[in-house]
Amino acid sequence: MSYGNGRIPLDRLVHLGGEHYLPPGTAARWKWLQRVAHEKYGVWLIITVGWNAYRPLDVQVTYKRLYGNMAAEPGKSSHGGTFGGRIVFAVDVNNWAALGWDRFVALCRLAGFTVDFVSPREQWHIGDFNDGWAVPAGSETTPTIKPETTRKRRRETMIHAAWRDTNGTIGVQCRPNGRITLIGDPIEWAGISAGSGASFYQVGNDHLQGLIRRFGTIPWPNYDDGTTTQHVQVVAPLDGGPSRYLAFGDDLWPISGTDALAKVMEQGVAVVMLPADVIKARLKS
Repeated sequence: MSYGNGRIPLDRLVHLGGEHYLPPGTAARWKWLQRVAHEKYGVWLIITVGWNAYRPLDVQVTYKRLYGNMAAEPGKSSHGGTFGGRIVFAVDVNNWAALGWDRFVALCRLAGFTVDFVSPREQWHIGDFNDGWAVPAGSETTPTIKPETTRKRRRETMIHAAWRDTNGTIGVQCRPNGRITLIGDPIEWAGISAGSGASFYQVGNDHLQGLIRRFGTIPWPNYDDGTTTQHVQVVAPLDGGPSRYLAFGDDLWPISGTDALAKVMEQGVAVVMLPADVIKARLKS
């Protein structure tokens, strides 16, 4: 079944709720991924609010106008049903970090999704390069879960909530009712989310401005933890090695990816050297 990018009639797709539509095969793979992630790790994966499964051409035009370089050229988006001359259906997974990258990748591959296929890197962005119109055999069943390989992931992030409005501004709140740190560069957010595993929620401009008026703001790279103002730092092992960690208060989070690290470092964040055993004791995993 052949359609131009972003030109698939919605009545040919499976409606998953809200603005989320996928062809039958991709929808089946997505539902299988949701069931397995929940059965194995207690995480129910969700698609990011908005047209973040299939994306019609007119929406691609709107998103390009709103998000600039963060959005693909209209007619070339992997959310439109083709990518690089191939048929593909992409999905943006809002809460992938609740699984951790390694587990997320492993489950996506089992479900038939491809990760890490766009540049700049989008860890939440997965694609179905299979026949999205054909429902795969066994998609209605969940495989037997081995208890000995299943561990519920316990990860406390440094971020209670983060919101991005249609202007691209991201507001980060470290604790409920805490002051909001505003991040003007969405790419800079990659460094923080890669460290803390936090996700953001798409909201309107009025919504974010209302939160700002209600809770107040605090300038980057500081965060309000409820008792003191915490300054974000990057920690490196005293005995050397390539690993770097995002420091907030007494806790550390591993930073995934050199690009993410670079975006944090560009803001003049201080680097602190600590012994490996201290890092291990403070590490959030």
